[in-house]
Amino acid sequence: MAAPIDPELLHGRWLRAREEGAPDEAVYRPAAHAARAARGLEGIELRADGSAARITPAETDVSRVQSGNWQIDDDTLSIVFADPGSAPLRMTVLEASADRLVLKK
Repeated sequence: MAAPIDPELLHGRWLRAREEGAPDEAVYRPAAHAARAARGLEGIELRADGSAARITPAETDVSRVQSGNWQIDDDTLSIVFADPGSAPLRMTVLEASADRLVLKK
């Protein structure tokens, strides 16, 4: 069984590190971790109040932001994003530390 996830480590904006990860997982780093490309950003923001935002590339230079929420159940972190009229997207954290967040795809 994995160690419990400390939610305090997760607050903030995380950007996807496309050069890291595996076919079934996505790695995110804190937004301040390193310089990222100005276009095509993908990330998530986890707030202390349980709200969240999913940042995805859009057809213009402006990123698309989708609202959601996050919670920890039985030592498992779930992040859920939902748009009206579509099925919710649920993401599960596989690993979490102050400088690395790994989500199951």
